Amino acid sequence: MRNRRGAAKWLKVVLVISALCLVSVLGLVVFGVYWMLSVTSDAKCIQSAASSFMTISDPLPGGFRYFYGFSLLNRPYVRIISSDQHTIFTFSEYLDRDLTNDGAAEKLIASVAEGDVPGTFGSESRRRIIVVKKGTLLVGKQNMPYVMGHVDEPVTGDKSTENTFIGAIRTPGRGKLIVLMVENLSQFKPSVAPKAEPFPLTLERVRSLTDGIESFK
Repeated sequence: MRNRRGAAKWLKVVLVISALCLVSVLGLVVFGVYWMLSVTSDAKCIQSAASSFMTISDPLPGGFRYFYGFSLLNRPYVRIISSDQHTIFTFSEYLDRDLTNDGAAEKLIASVAEGDVPGTFGSESRRRIIVVKKGTLLVGKQNMPYVMGHVDEPVTGDKSTENTFIGAIRTPGRGKLIVLMVENLSQFKPSVAPKAEPFPLTLERVRSLTDGIESFK
């Protein structure tokens, strides 16, 4: 009898664990489907994601176009590409419990200036940036702290070519910490950016889009 009761208890435990695993798998599947449905290259949908944290001129300035984006669980991710396909702007929300005060943007960029560039900013992997210059840029009527330089291991091109801009700003209304990463596509493989040619990234190039940002929300 004891053996049977013991076996019954173990069977219940196995069934409960199996049920929990099944629920977890189903949850991951539902989340994956939801994420896939959220990702889009449709300009109107990307524009909607962008409008959740900023007001930008419509149409976009200088021939820029919406390239890719989504808003997952109210977290936006927007990529805008230049008309010559040489430069891509990536806007994303950055979440960190240690970065919740008014100086969060400055603290984050100070960390980036020390070489820490998380892949969540839109890059293919975690990399380091060699900072050439840093400062603040007026974007959407707010001062955006930034650094500019080059990644230490670009895929192609001259390693000394400035090809990366990283700035951050806290939105005044919703308090989102928005990170802007601007990259010259010459650092990617030709299959990703076949028309891109190596050339330095400049503040003028960055401002060709950011000057069209009216405000952050």
